[in-house]
Amino acid sequence: MSQSYLPNISPLNTLTSDDAINLLVSSTALEELGLRQLIHVDSVKPISVWPAEAMDIEAIGDPDVTEIAGASLPSAVNLIYVANAGNDNVSVIDGNTNTVIATVAVGSIPFGVGVNSNTNRIYVANLVSNNVSVIDGITNTVIATVTVGNSPFGVGVNPNTNLIYAVNLSGSNVSVISGLSNTVIATVAVGIGPQGIEVNPITNRIYVANSTNNNVSVISGITNTVVATVSVGFEPVGIGINPIDNRIYVTNSASNNVSVISGLSNTVIATVTVGNDPEFGVAVNPNTNLIYVVNINSGNVSVIDGNANTVISTIPVGSQPYDVSVNSLTNGIYVGNNGGNNTSVIDGNTNTIIATFAVGNGPTGVKVNP
Repeated sequence: MSQSYLPNISPLNTLTSDDAINLLVSSTALEELGLRQLIHVDSVKPISVWPAEAMDIEAIGDPDVTEIAGASLPSAVNLIYVANAGNDNVSVIDGNTNTVIATVAVGSIPFGVGVNSNTNRIYVANLVSNNVSVIDGITNTVIATVTVGNSPFGVGVNPNTNLIYAVNLSGSNVSVISGLSNTVIATVAVGIGPQGIEVNPITNRIYVANSTNNNVSVISGITNTVVATVSVGFEPVGIGINPIDNRIYVTNSASNNVSVISGLSNTVIATVTVGNDPEFGVAVNPNTNLIYVVNINSGNVSVIDGNANTVISTIPVGSQPYDVSVNSLTNGIYVGNNGGNNTSVIDGNTNTIIATFAVGNGPTGVKVNP
């Protein structure tokens, strides 16, 4: 993590509202014949079939726009949610028109965003108010607020189990929230300084980047216990997953690289050099097997080929890009530029920016509901 960007964030101390404002504003599963047919969360195409007993999974639970002429992405639901830490709200963007269609007030200093496309619920981690706002994607209103641990930073969602995972930076743990009751049903201790979190809905494993310990905690979604710890680079902060090949991508902000972890062996199988200070944002398009990494101090996005584990393109974006999300149906990539108070839209077919639109102050978390 860049000290100039988040100089006062300490995993051992709870942040104050003033601290955070100064930091941020300044800158489907089916069962057939004993098999589980796995459906990609963003499509209806089966991606693999494995024996049910081989999977670590339980039963399913419940405005200013600058746009390049002629450039567009295929139509889909395509709503994007951007947390604005400086305004304590979330911008809702129509990805078909690249316009903000709603603004939803949430808690104090919203950071990470998670989406359950099955229930159309959006989950926002509020760093200073120590809670998670639950937004109804139909009405764009907060329907619940769930108290979690100290300084919730990132949010991961398993749409198959309807469980939400909020990683608590200062608490060094993860709050497990039931999407049915909107209550915390478990707390899992992880490493020190946890920030990024992501879920593989196929294997029901949760991955947490521990920035102080330089490792990743692997949690079983069945037992809510840490089943492995994987050493990575220096100051890991962001995590992305390709559920098809079970690869996990970890951004190491102080090493300027990405660790590629095999979800089968829980070992690092490759390390890819990217830009300067890769941050919270790393996203994967499983359909193209391309990985997108935001480099906050380089002001760009590195595109990694998941087959070769090499950078195949570097795309300039806005000021201090912090998070990124991919719509695998439209192949649109959305980058929240914290320093520019805007979002860049990249066409994944051409690796070019096709639009830039204003959001709130200090955009942090970005997530697509395809």
